[in-house]
Amino acid sequence: MLRQLKVAEGETLLILGAGGSVGTIATQLAIRQGLKVIGVVGPRDEALIRGFGATPVLYDGNLLSDVRKVTDRVDVTFDAAGKGGLEEAITLTGGTDRVITLADEHATELGVRLSAPTPERAPDAVEIGMKLLAAGQLRLRSQQSLPMSAAAEAHRLLEEGKIHHKVLLTTGHELPSSHQVQKSRK
Repeated sequence: MLRQLKVAEGETLLILGAGGSVGTIATQLAIRQGLKVIGVVGPRDEALIRGFGATPVLYDGNLLSDVRKVTDRVDVTFDAAGKGGLEEAITLTGGTDRVITLADEHATELGVRLSAPTPERAPDAVEIGMKLLAAGQLRLRSQQSLPMSAAAEAHRLLEEGKIHHKVLLTTGHELPSSHQVQKSRK
């Protein structure tokens, strides 16, 4: 996504949904590349995003004014949430050329392109990400493993907003949670 947007060191990147799984990774990678990151988040992710070195802006229905309180310039926008805010992002970015979304259903009608998560766009992305992860330089959202038989329950919990981590549905062998992986590294 950062390559698709052709970001450059020193630019200001607005990330809608910065506290989600994709948003937290994008935030960390952008900061590593020398971008100033404005992360739009819910209240429970404010400290997380600030801890990465980004400036959090809380979702509260006033995206334009809230972002303008922390910066007078947005060079590029990545919508990792797909839940609105594209019109404001277009205004903040000054057009659609450097705005991209993962899944906003109104993208096409607004002239915003969908990201293309194809391997040829960044053939080394997995290798780079795994090296950063192994070195402790990239943090992922916490995860919970549930058996495939609990798929309906997992969907219910996610839809109700009662959990804020990744849910992995497994068949047979349980995967260690990210908490367990971090403990085993110490």
